[in-house]
Amino acid sequence: MKRFAALATVFLICFTALSAQEYWPDGSVMDQWFLQKPQPTKCRLQQRHFVITDYGAVQDSTVLQTEAIQKAINTAARRGGGTVVIPKGTWLSGALFFKPRTHLYLDEGAVLKGSTNTWDFPDTPVHIEGVLQPYAAALINARNCNGFTISGKGTLDGNGLPYWEAFWERRRENPGCTNLEVRRPRMIGISGSKDVSIEGIKLRNSAFWNIHLYKCARVYISDVSIYAPIKPVKAPSSDGIDLDACTDVHITGCDFATGDDLIALKGGKGPWADEDKDNGVNKRILVEYCTFGHGPGALVLGSECIGSRNVILRNSSITETDRLLWLKMRPDTPQSYSNILVDSIYGDVGSIVYIKPWTQFFDLKGRTDLPVSEASSITVQRCTLKCFRSHNIVEAPEQYLVCGLDFHGNKIRWKYNVDEDNVNPYTLEDPLLFVDGSPVSSVSQWPSRREEILSIFEREMYGTMPPACPVYLSREDEGSLSKIRMTFREDGSGPSINWMILYPEGVSGPVPAVMMLNFYGNDAVLANDDHGSATTFPLDTILMRGYAYVTACYKDFCADPDSIQNPAEQLALARKGVFDLWDKDCTTGSLMAWAWGMCRGMDMLEQDERISKVVLTGCSRIGKATLIASAFDPRFDVTVINQTGGGGAPLSKRIFGEYIASEIDHFGYWWSKEYAKYADKEKDLQFDQHLLLACIAPRPLLVEGFNKPWFDTYGEFLAIQAASPVWDFLGAEGLPDVEWPPACDTSAIGPVLGYVRRDGAHGIAACDWKW
Repeated sequence: MKRFAALATVFLICFTALSAQEYWPDGSVMDQWFLQKPQPTKCRLQQRHFVITDYGAVQDSTVLQTEAIQKAINTAARRGGGTVVIPKGTWLSGALFFKPRTHLYLDEGAVLKGSTNTWDFPDTPVHIEGVLQPYAAALINARNCNGFTISGKGTLDGNGLPYWEAFWERRRENPGCTNLEVRRPRMIGISGSKDVSIEGIKLRNSAFWNIHLYKCARVYISDVSIYAPIKPVKAPSSDGIDLDACTDVHITGCDFATGDDLIALKGGKGPWADEDKDNGVNKRILVEYCTFGHGPGALVLGSECIGSRNVILRNSSITETDRLLWLKMRPDTPQSYSNILVDSIYGDVGSIVYIKPWTQFFDLKGRTDLPVSEASSITVQRCTLKCFRSHNIVEAPEQYLVCGLDFHGNKIRWKYNVDEDNVNPYTLEDPLLFVDGSPVSSVSQWPSRREEILSIFEREMYGTMPPACPVYLSREDEGSLSKIRMTFREDGSGPSINWMILYPEGVSGPVPAVMMLNFYGNDAVLANDDHGSATTFPLDTILMRGYAYVTACYKDFCADPDSIQNPAEQLALARKGVFDLWDKDCTTGSLMAWAWGMCRGMDMLEQDERISKVVLTGCSRIGKATLIASAFDPRFDVTVINQTGGGGAPLSKRIFGEYIASEIDHFGYWWSKEYAKYADKEKDLQFDQHLLLACIAPRPLLVEGFNKPWFDTYGEFLAIQAASPVWDFLGAEGLPDVEWPPACDTSAIGPVLGYVRRDGAHGIAACDWKW
């Protein structure tokens, strides 16, 4: 918590300097109670003190002190109220029950440790497993205690190890056991209370939940440190703070690292949970200036939550946490989550937003339909995060709807594997075996196997390759430069593509052409200006060597809205352009659309008597599309793919560098919808990129790699190695028999099939053109 104190101070100064009004995500005004600078707890300064040693507590950490401490509490209550003081030292206790107008203060160096005998925590009404029922009391209990406070610099220690071991033993005996089967006391249980304050203390090793607030209002929790281990024995169900049907809660400056959810919002579960008076919705929850460490989720709208509205998590740091915002959607419970704001969080996390069905202890209790739930108006903004997933969301429309998910202004980087030792064993499908296991026994059978492979990629990864259609061309010639407008309807309406062809001067007869879609427009190519990237266009050299140069901007075919962070908005923008030519329910992704566009460029060149053969090339995302186009269209004579990255030439099963989940989260519109099912499940793939490379055989193919881990160029080399037997089988020369060559080593470039890699910047450099 100290590491965050300076930042919290800066935030606080800026915060108090703002306008006196702030707003909840639904636009309602935030109460001034949330905005005022918190004052130190006054219970010890202004109320009578009841030091536990004055009531018989002795300094012996092995002797139970419950009776003496409870006597101090009862005396304080009988005398009109006061603060029970735990002095320095370690004090063993069972359940303690605070009364109205009593408070708890832990001196610095004081440790109040829970008993390991579960029967020292008698049954009391607890809202657990989604219902109110008898269960073990907490170490600290306060019921209907308005104004109750816990403060100081001391520690509550749950002494949890024996409870954890008992739980895991029971879980081994019965993997479906609930939390009710092994009695474990919570650390703090407060219910039915208003104006509650918990400040400054440390919570350690809780046997069960740390702070459980049930039907409380106006709760202030500040500068509290909550810790439970995840090894060598993980502390099960050691939630940091559980808000259970609470209203107006302000959590600030706290430090969390536990074996379970760090902040969990509860409220009830079951098919008719929204009709049960013992349940409730959480409203107006503000969490800020906190640090989140290890745990499955930082802010979790939990497995026992019927609803939460107006929840803000902001200005906090996170590291080692699996998920930032986790919505557990129960198929047996009607749930409504709305107006959730995550703002200005920095650090690293597994997933930023995680929404999936939660089926643990599923029970419809006789209800015949699934209660439909909704999560709406969820905003993640201005966060600076490194993650494995940004949107880890499973759609289940029969169970719940997610709408209004808005990501904007975030700076997201991806965490990924860069260590070969972390690559798990995998098996690659033989390109010369049909799916049914029968071999491709003759050259005449290869076209059938090729079509089988292409259908897999259409169905599982890139979507359908749309059929060819007539192209209508209008030309404008300026010497050796031709500008061609391509349309797809006879009347010229609808999508259009602006192609540019540069022809070599002084060459008689048809010439070979280099086709490459560009990123920033034809004029940028003429100016040799790729807007700051490392791609060069040596047009003079290309023309001097006797090649024509053919190009169009890939965005002419369809948009590439990669700067948009909301998947639905991305998809809506991307599904225009040439998509207007196809059925609305087509599975075609943008990569396939760009590949289709290259094939239509080939239609154009077939009508050009000045062009003979065609070399198709492209870099990065256009390199992926180039691979697809050449695999589907054998009219391209030579193919050169440059620095394609994940979803292009590298093997996906390696899970090295760019990986499927990052591809789906960042560029979901590039792919078929089916591809998302392989995110985080590469082991389920029944195909890999070597099969797509093989579909180019026996034509010449050069794969150019980029020596950065994200692009996994070793995975490219392994892919082309695995595809090489197809070239040999078809009578062409396969990849040279060499080990993975170092950068700029051309020993793996053969007459027909080749591989090379380089250092430097991402793009097409002069050496790439040379190779």
